[in-house]
Amino acid sequence: MPLWKKTIFLLTMFVVLIGSVGCSKTQSDMEQILDRGTLRVLMNPEFPPYEYKDSQGNIIGVDVEIAKRIAEMLGVELEIIPCDYADFEEALLKGEGDLIISAFTATQNNKEMIDISQIYLSNAQYIVAMADNDLIVTEDDLEGKILGVQQYAQGDIYVTDMVSAKNIERYAWLSEAAQVLMEGKLDAIVVDKVTADALMQTEDAELKKIYIGGSAGDYCIGMKKGSDLKKQIDALLVTMRETGEIEQNVLQNKIYSSLSEKTEE
Repeated sequence: MPLWKKTIFLLTMFVVLIGSVGCSKTQSDMEQILDRGTLRVLMNPEFPPYEYKDSQGNIIGVDVEIAKRIAEMLGVELEIIPCDYADFEEALLKGEGDLIISAFTATQNNKEMIDISQIYLSNAQYIVAMADNDLIVTEDDLEGKILGVQQYAQGDIYVTDMVSAKNIERYAWLSEAAQVLMEGKLDAIVVDKVTADALMQTEDAELKKIYIGGSAGDYCIGMKKGSDLKKQIDALLVTMRETGEIEQNVLQNKIYSSLSEKTEE
C-alpha cells in the first residue's frame, strides 16, 4: 500500500475509533483481553533474534519473551499473529491484535495514530554486503547503489532519509532481501546490529558488515491510543531493562537464525 494511502487509512480509522468512543461505552483494552483470556500480539517472524522460527516452525525470539512476560503479568494466554511490518498499524486499528511487539520503531507518523511504550532496546544500524564487494567500504559508498531493506523498519527510514541510492528495494520479509543480496541483485542491505550478526552466520555466503554511525533504532511496543495497558507495560519494560533480562534474551537468541535456513531453501 502506498504511503499516502496508508496515512489516509490510518487517519480514517483513528477518527472512527474516537467517534465510536463518544457514542457508546466500550470495553477497555485490558477488559477485552481479560474477557477473552488471550493477549494477541502482532509480529513479523522474520527478524532474528527478535522474532523468527525455529527448526520446528515455532516462533521464538527476544520479542516473544517480552510478549510472554506481558501475558504472564495479565494472567492470560499469548497468541502471536504473524503480520507484515508495513501492515502493523492498520491491523492494530482494525482490532486484529492488541499490541505490536516486533522490533517496532516509533515514527512521527505512527505516533499520531497509536500509543508507544517506553523504549526497551536501542540498536545501531549496519550495512551488510558481500565480502568481496570492494565498492562498499563505508556508509558514504551507499550513494548510487541498489539497496534492500525491510519495509518501514529502521533500515528503511535511514536509507530513505539519509542515502541517495540508485534504487531502494523494500521487502516484507527480511529473509527475502538477504536471498536477493546473495543472488547478486542488490549491492547491500541495511539492518540492525543483531540481525547483521545473525546474517554473518550464514554458511553459504561470505558477507561483511559495516557500522553506520548515529543510526540507532529505538524499539518499543505499539498499542491503541489511550490504551489502559500502557502504564503496566512501561513499568514491566523498565524492570526488564534494569535487571538485564532483555539484553540476556538478545544474547541467547543471537546464536540461532532462521535466515540461514531460509537462504538454504
